Amino acid sequence: MTKTLNQKEITIQKLEKEVSTLRKKMFLYETLQAEKEIEKGQIKGPFKRGKEIINHIKS
Repeated sequence: MTKTLNQKEITIQKLEKEVSTLRKKMFLYETLQAEKEIEKGQIKGPFKRGKEIINHIKS
């Protein structure tokens, strides 16, 4: 265990929890950003909706 300047303990479990929280926030941010790009028509790929991707994969 390591102590910071204000004497709070930093453990592996706390770091893992913080990383997990940051991953969730990044996923939400990227999802919202992708939705905005779709609405603005800034998509450069052949698929504009998730349904189109699923249909393409199934066929």
